[in-house]
Amino acid sequence: MNPSALSGIVPRNGVNCVSCVGFHVKDMWHVQRSRTLHCLAQRARNGNNTIFNSHRVRQIGRYSIPGRRIRCSAVSVGAVEEWCQKVGSPGVFMCSEGSDEDVGSVESDRRVYRAKQDVDKGAAIISMPGDVAVTITDVEQDEELKAITEGRSELVCLAIFVAKHKSMGDVSPWSILMQSLPESVDSPVFWSEDERARLLRGSPVAEESRSRNKELQKEWESLEGTCPSWLTKDGFFNAMSVVLSHAVFLPSVGCFALLPILGDIQKTGSGSGASIDYDVNSNMVTVTSSISLSAGDVIEVFDGRPNGEIFMATGYVEKANPADYLVLNASLVVADRLYTMKEEVANAMGFSKSVDFPIYQDRLAIQHLAYLRMSRITDAAQMAKVNFEEDVIISQENEYEILQLVMGDLREWLQQYEGGLEDDVKELQRTDLSRRDRMATMLRLGEKKILRGTMDGVRKRLAPIRGIPTKSGGLEDPNSDLIEIFDAIEAIPSAPKKLWQGLQSWAKGDQDPNWKR
Repeated sequence: MNPSALSGIVPRNGVNCVSCVGFHVKDMWHVQRSRTLHCLAQRARNGNNTIFNSHRVRQIGRYSIPGRRIRCSAVSVGAVEEWCQKVGSPGVFMCSEGSDEDVGSVESDRRVYRAKQDVDKGAAIISMPGDVAVTITDVEQDEELKAITEGRSELVCLAIFVAKHKSMGDVSPWSILMQSLPESVDSPVFWSEDERARLLRGSPVAEESRSRNKELQKEWESLEGTCPSWLTKDGFFNAMSVVLSHAVFLPSVGCFALLPILGDIQKTGSGSGASIDYDVNSNMVTVTSSISLSAGDVIEVFDGRPNGEIFMATGYVEKANPADYLVLNASLVVADRLYTMKEEVANAMGFSKSVDFPIYQDRLAIQHLAYLRMSRITDAAQMAKVNFEEDVIISQENEYEILQLVMGDLREWLQQYEGGLEDDVKELQRTDLSRRDRMATMLRLGEKKILRGTMDGVRKRLAPIRGIPTKSGGLEDPNSDLIEIFDAIEAIPSAPKKLWQGLQSWAKGDQDPNWKR
């Protein structure tokens, strides 16, 4: 088949799509694949890539579907390297595989990749030809899949592709790739309701995973009447879980791709994580190091999602994810007489009447504080002070009110968890803890740290205020009596020390200026 057929772009349902011809002969498959990613790159350059956009990149975990159990890849780096050589491009493989046991982790079923030798910053750690990547174009090449996936999202299309080729076994021209992917991925999205209630009480992941499970059920119901015999409900669910955890996004061509090894590399929210992209000129998908690596260092790929999203997509939680955050809602008061004016200001700044703002363990967004300040303004003249670019206090009364509101929301959230932060720390010390329990505990611990950290930050901002205005013009804390009691209680443990220091001071004559005369 002439490979130029792959470059034809024909409109379908108002979307420019690549029209390609399928294949069946193993030895010739790479010839017919020879311009798949090039076509996607051309589509991206022409601005016609409406299959996927930046919003959907952020929502990769939106349809996160769990499976039953994560397992290590059944294909070694050497086997993948040999496959690439058969395709015609040997690639670069500066890595070796191992398990989590190598880094002292209890998750021994997880694959870990390390640098085989020193790698310079900006150098390629792994590079493989685009011909070993499965993209939406491969789904469109298959007439059977094309009929099933018409009008469905890119990730669902890839999941159906995986389900089909998994069922084909060694007969599939993609057997090496299919063997490199796990059969399924354990995710809270497909846990039982009792399991969610037991392990995720208080966590927003409980409700979100429940919602995504319902979306999955609806997706399957729309497929059930038209799917072939090889596509079962379990097969679809398992394939979807694999795609969500292993698909990598290639910015230069604006699409997701499934490749061996790359989906198994550990993810991190740190900027030191490597990047993955496709180079049009060389037709290579490359993992580029963001820092210098020494031989034996664990290879990690950057993933800026919070732990909740990563957990629902991959079944794992990063122990210290710098990109981890929770969201706290802030909204305008509809009964406010300044509501219309505030809504116009919010819209002008790109916000709506209700906004979910991220909260981190060590910081609050300036826009979050500005929005809260604006929402509690009662004097129209103060609207001129609202600043979404700098941390500008409207008034002490206003600042006290919004900080107390935030503190109240945080306390209420923390009370929803069954145990405290210390309980989770003790739980993680158990050696008999199951993998699922351990991941859920790590998730809860991270969320509680964020809430505790935010509360500490709010307290520091409240400290200079220390009260509310009174008629006399001074500041008085409405809870001053209680604070005085707690201050007295907290001072009890230090009382003996203060007594002894007082006796020492008296003996030295510190209190008598004439003692040494």
